[in-house]
This record gives sequence, C-alpha cells and structure tokens, in this order.
Amino acid sequence: MKKRRCHLCGKRLKKGGLKYHLKAELISDFDGYLSVPYDQKKDYAQEIKDTIAASKGKSDKELEEEVYQKFEFLFCPDCKTRLVSFLKSRKRE
Repeated sequence: MKKRRCHLCGKRLKKGGLKYHLKAELISDFDGYLSVPYDQKKDYAQEIKDTIAASKGKSDKELEEEVYQKFEFLFCPDCKTRLVSFLKSRKRE
C-alpha cells in the first residue's frame, strides 16, 4: 500500500490518524463587463474566427485548464492549521 504524505510538509500520515482532505476548484470568472463598446461596423464574426484559430494547436486539456481546474490535497493537522490561518488572513469582506 502506498504511504500517504502531507502535500505541504511531506510528513507521513498514519493509517487511521487525523488528516484533512482539501478539494478545490479554480474556475474562470466573468463579471458581465465588456471593456470594448459594441461597434456596428466591426466584424464580430471575424473576431470569433480569430479566437477559434488562436485555439488551434492547443489540446482539449489545455483549453479546459484555461477555464477550469480541480485540485485535491491531503494535509496533516499542523499544515491544516497553517493553511486555514493563511486563507483567513487574506479573506476579503
């Protein structure tokens, strides 16, 4: 059986011991704001074609990772405490 270790400090996590499983998703965000005003003279169909052309040569995985990524980590109790402190210190109201 594979030995489980803390993803942060590398400490071995004992079978049946206290450990923490973190699941995280990183998802692109759109706030609804477009910085360029609508221009009736502009060829938006061509702009869409250019965007599609720019994605050529990229794998499905590369394209997906531009908008969505999923992560999973295991932490020992000490690193869980450090992580929570770090996240709380950066919390915005």
